[in-house]
Amino acid sequence: MPLTPKTLFPDFEPLSCLCLDAEFASSRDILEMLELTMTDSEGKVIYNHRFNPARMRRWNLVPHGIKPAMVKDEPSFASCRPSIQRILDHTDYLVGFAVENDLRRLEAQGTRNLDDRRIIEIRDWFWLIYGRDHGLDYARDIGLARCCTELGVEQDPELAHSAEYDTLVTLRCFHVLLEMFVDSHSAESFDSFAALYDRFSEEFGKAKEAYDLEAARGYCTILHTGHTEGPNIYRFSATREAPDPSRPGFIASIQVANRRKAVIDLSKMLTGSMITSTNFTFRRLTDRMLERFRTYTNAADIEELNMARNLMKLSKAFPQTTPRRN
Repeated sequence: MPLTPKTLFPDFEPLSCLCLDAEFASSRDILEMLELTMTDSEGKVIYNHRFNPARMRRWNLVPHGIKPAMVKDEPSFASCRPSIQRILDHTDYLVGFAVENDLRRLEAQGTRNLDDRRIIEIRDWFWLIYGRDHGLDYARDIGLARCCTELGVEQDPELAHSAEYDTLVTLRCFHVLLEMFVDSHSAESFDSFAALYDRFSEEFGKAKEAYDLEAARGYCTILHTGHTEGPNIYRFSATREAPDPSRPGFIASIQVANRRKAVIDLSKMLTGSMITSTNFTFRRLTDRMLERFRTYTNAADIEELNMARNLMKLSKAFPQTTPRRN
């Protein structure tokens, strides 16, 4: 029998914790809901529906495989939104894999009042309880299929990316992780699911902060591109791994505590403008600039890491060109 919030705390109301997954039609800058499934914390499906997009007639079929003909007779999401909103309004916890992406898109489709829900992100639970101790990188190694494989949750690849199937698989992963978390705290007693949630959040917050600080470290390198005709062209790169100093064109490399902040600071020095790409070219490198590069250093704290990360995310929405420095 799986361990669920209700088996731990008999007074827990299953509908106060919902697991959900959504699939979307996307094309260029348009995103519309195609499918939504919600279950309670015991696995009972309480909502499962497909929708006919209001503005789109063709869309990318990857990864869900939902074709226009499969939803042409379905209602619009807008017509179903009031009933969906009523379900969400009566829940306290929302469970999912990359669930904040789904919630952000649900809000873009007109769903409201999701900010005060407590989020149970399965990626976070898996990494803290299992993945971290097994050498899995939080940012690069964890997907829903990997979670299922490592936790022994059966998954059918033919059914993956169906909202209903992914929701039920995600919930089974949560049940396994919940049991593992409780077992690892056997000497403690949680008097409520809220207390258990808060304890997980505290432990994850500390572990994720340490991970972010470690992952922020890296190297900044300047190379000569080797062009023999025309003006000199240099390349800047920021990487987690140390560069090979025997690489052709290698000029200098420094180690930094915060790669993203270093990119922002050093791009201003080398080009005269702020660039957020971790690789860019520039045309002028004086001895003074090179000395400033070699003596550059920075420190890392969570506030600065988040600020630099948000700047880089924002920059992806706008085209960037490397300015020419005279």
